[in-house]
Amino acid sequence: SLGRLFGLHFWDREHVLEFLRTQERDEILYNTTAFIDLAKSYFTTRWVHFWPHVVGAVIWWNLYFLQLIPKIRNKFIAFHRYLGRILFVTAAAQVVTAIGLANTGHSSVVKIVSWIQAVAVSYCIFWAWHFARVKDITRHKYWVVRLVGYMQFVALQRFWIVFLVVSHKSGWHGLYGPVTESTSLEERNKLLLQQFDDSFILCALTGIYSTEWYMSSTYGWTRARSEVKKPSSKEVNGINGTKKIS
Repeated sequence: SLGRLFGLHFWDREHVLEFLRTQERDEILYNTTAFIDLAKSYFTTRWVHFWPHVVGAVIWWNLYFLQLIPKIRNKFIAFHRYLGRILFVTAAAQVVTAIGLANTGHSSVVKIVSWIQAVAVSYCIFWAWHFARVKDITRHKYWVVRLVGYMQFVALQRFWIVFLVVSHKSGWHGLYGPVTESTSLEERNKLLLQQFDDSFILCALTGIYSTEWYMSSTYGWTRARSEVKKPSSKEVNGINGTKKIS
């Protein structure tokens, strides 16, 4: 989605709006107008929230993974710390702008999921920042990994909306009724917006479950005590932060 926004020159509102005015129907998405109208709102009434949200997304998605690479953390400690500060501020800004976008929309589902994510992400930011300040590296890493997991919601939403649309158009009508030539534009738009709402529910559940399962596996809660390998003295030093930042 970021690639498409750059292709449209998202920073140039007039250019994007001119393009959107030429799009009468979205033929791929059931020949509807719902997403076109939604996109127009981003570049008009919701621009004050949308623009910083996209800028924050660009910063986060292109840099956050550098914090998770052990060799970079251990070799470039100053870089790791400064980039961490930038990413903390970026994540906080993402929370604020996401709430702004949700509250200026019309979907109660999107509002609820956005507030749930905002609380989860804010909680992780607070504790990750706190333990970084007191140099408790083990707990800092724990909350950072959770933060990364909860920040995946939006990326997962893209996956689920594609899954729901493609599966429905491929003939699976277990969740939504079929679309025929007699289906009105209003009904088509309603269907697409329902799928959009459902994708938010699915992305929240997937993000929470995958984060919890990953944390359980990482900290050995999916293995018996006899199966857990004892860390070497070098690894212990790294975990405790005496020699390395882990």
